[in-house]
Amino acid sequence: MRNGTYGALRWFAGVLKAERVPGLDVPGIDFVAIAKGYGLEAVRVDADEAFAAAFARALKAGRPSLIEVATAWPAP
Repeated sequence: MRNGTYGALRWFAGVLKAERVPGLDVPGIDFVAIAKGYGLEAVRVDADEAFAAAFARALKAGRPSLIEVATAWPAP
């Protein structure tokens, strides 16, 4: 999921009631380019239909794949 934040650490910071935790906002990271740099199949999708097709291709590829899905923060 690409939502411009490090959600797991943001959640944990909330549990600990930690304020002003650096490094939680990470906009602009191109995970597709990073994955391709490591030799993975990688694609960015924004629609349900595109995800279904990308997931089917990833399963057929028989090798590591990345499907980046844009999401909103905060999560609903």
